Amino acid sequence: MRLARRAPEQVRVNDLCARGWAGLLDGLATAGAMGVEGDIDGYVASRVQTAMLDYLAGLDGGVRRARRESRLLARVIGTLERALGRPPEEAEIASSLELEAADYDSLLTRIADAGVARLCVLDFDDEGSLTASSDGELDGPTLIEAIERLPRHAQQVLSLLYQEGCSAQEAATILGLDEGRVRRVHTEAIHRMRASLGKE
Repeated sequence: MRLARRAPEQVRVNDLCARGWAGLLDGLATAGAMGVEGDIDGYVASRVQTAMLDYLAGLDGGVRRARRESRLLARVIGTLERALGRPPEEAEIASSLELEAADYDSLLTRIADAGVARLCVLDFDDEGSLTASSDGELDGPTLIEAIERLPRHAQQVLSLLYQEGCSAQEAATILGLDEGRVRRVHTEAIHRMRASLGKE
């Protein structure tokens, strides 16, 4: 499920589970041949994970490109925020990426179209705090704090999409924007939150 939350929208949980089962069976079948005696559980678990990751890696090249761009965008926003001591402006983000405004818009659109800019890619518990990772506890800001750091227009877009349940088109009508602009604001907002929460 952790992997599914980070996967593109078109990836179904059932598809990941099927690849995981294949990895499980393969791991059980090859454990003896590989001379695994002690930590069989660990060996099999790694085969399960590898099978699912291999499946995701084999997806459309455009999705892989968008995921790379998504990681870069969050990293750049995080770097700028630390350097400036405040959330960066859109123009500052574009400049740091060495992109013109139109090219930056195109980048946000590609990431949105690939389905890799979703709120569920961030792992939160019921209190809105970051969940623990496999490496240990993560002490960081809450989702609410991350949202409060967003520009006002981004907060409005998130409120309409997630609290009011509006579609991007409905949110655009309410805000007097075009749908593409709403999707780009949403995409940038998700990456700003990733940066604020240290999930670049």
